[in-house]
Amino acid sequence: MCLSTKSKACNDIVNFIEQNIKIFSKFKRVYLFGSVIKLESYPKDIDLLLVYTSYLPEINNDMKIISYVLFEEFEIPIDLTVLSEKELKQTKFMRKINNYFRIK
Repeated sequence: MCLSTKSKACNDIVNFIEQNIKIFSKFKRVYLFGSVIKLESYPKDIDLLLVYTSYLPEINNDMKIISYVLFEEFEIPIDLTVLSEKELKQTKFMRKINNYFRIK
């Protein structure tokens, strides 16, 4: 779970994703970041970083499913950032977001 100092929304989103983890099966790692991690009682969107090992055409469909399922549940915009492991290292994305929670 998110730390007790994090928002209730963060915990709700993490719980929901863990209950629906099958839709993230093509991704090696899943991170939650952005306004939902902060102490805001209601985030402006849900930011997820999805990391894959090797590209599969099904990833595009999975991204649509993930966005749809999360939007239906939380009714706020979903912002997906999808990177390969190589791109994650090259862009140093984790340093840029510095406040995140790893779900998977």
